[in-house]
Amino acid sequence: MLPALIHAAGQSNARSGDPLVLILAPTRELAQQIQVVGADFCAATNARSTCIYGGAPKPPQKREIRYGIEVCIATPGRLLDFVREKTINLDRVTFFVLDEADRMLDMGFEPQIRKIIKCIRVNNILKNLIRKIFYIKFSLIVKRRCLVPHGRKKSKN
Repeated sequence: MLPALIHAAGQSNARSGDPLVLILAPTRELAQQIQVVGADFCAATNARSTCIYGGAPKPPQKREIRYGIEVCIATPGRLLDFVREKTINLDRVTFFVLDEADRMLDMGFEPQIRKIIKCIRVNNILKNLIRKIFYIKFSLIVKRRCLVPHGRKKSKN
């Protein structure tokens, strides 16, 4: 959480409403735990964060997003609901964390993760870094499944 907050603090126009940091978790319990642990860090850096997950009423979560956040902690399903409803825009996300990525893949979240990544506007350097991390982590750890688009050559780095 601390590297994410340092990153967010270095960005300009941080209170435009949409998050700079996105932390994706497989379950609402884990998302809530991340929010609780990160609350002190956020308070110390004057960063606003919110936790969005299914099984809770949408209006309070929407209000927090509209008020303006730097950090969004979310589960894939509710996040995609809010993206579809245009409640949240992920264009400004420049720091992306997949907490327990192997578990999310095992739970069948790969299609949702792919959709979320497509919503994040990142520069080519970051795209390449994400591809490399996905290839290394997922192809070696998670039963040879990988999020690197099929048909692309794998980096030798």
